[in-house]
Amino acid sequence: SFARIGEATTARLAARLDPGLAPAYAGLANTYLAGWSNGFVSIAEGMPRAKALAEKALALDPELAEAHASLASIYWD
Repeated sequence: SFARIGEATTARLAARLDPGLAPAYAGLANTYLAGWSNGFVSIAEGMPRAKALAEKALALDPELAEAHASLASIYWD
């Protein structure tokens, strides 16, 4: 959806401007998960990217709830 495209664009820009901004990576992980769940991204592409982005977010901020939720979604599926 248009909102998800905007969210992904915003998160990418935030990550470029501040590579230490963990919520940006968690937002991108969630965008890949939403893309997979809505059929816009294949599981083979979406899940590894979502996992890598969530793990990067957790490396930057181990207590970031959004990143933990992303990983939970990956392991749940």
